[in-house]
Amino acid sequence: MIHKIVIGNQQYNLAEATAPKQRELLSIVGSRIAYNQASAGVDIDDNMLVGLLLTMTDDQLQTVSDIVLWKTVKNGTEKVVTIDDFQGAMSVYLQLIAGGVRANLLDFFDYLQGVSKDARKELIQE
Repeated sequence: MIHKIVIGNQQYNLAEATAPKQRELLSIVGSRIAYNQASAGVDIDDNMLVGLLLTMTDDQLQTVSDIVLWKTVKNGTEKVVTIDDFQGAMSVYLQLIAGGVRANLLDFFDYLQGVSKDARKELIQE
């Protein structure tokens, strides 16, 4: 599946990773996402994901970017983007990785949001 991610006025077409790679991605970021979501008490958005990416080691961030950007191109081109395409634009690079994490783990985000809403309802009812 191809996901369209727009940052500013630039569209990127991001190919979804394979299931084994998505599992690897989930093992790297899943607990951090769940913890941040539970701690904040709100749904995770891309800004929170960028913050999460900033807490990673360089090796972890490289692995995550390799997984989610493996077949990502600027709309209208065929060249796969690399970090070199983002010189002077690291925030765009991180936003694109965050969008790639979200695109690859949509079901996990849906699961967390459902669990969180149920937990909030229980707290309100008590």
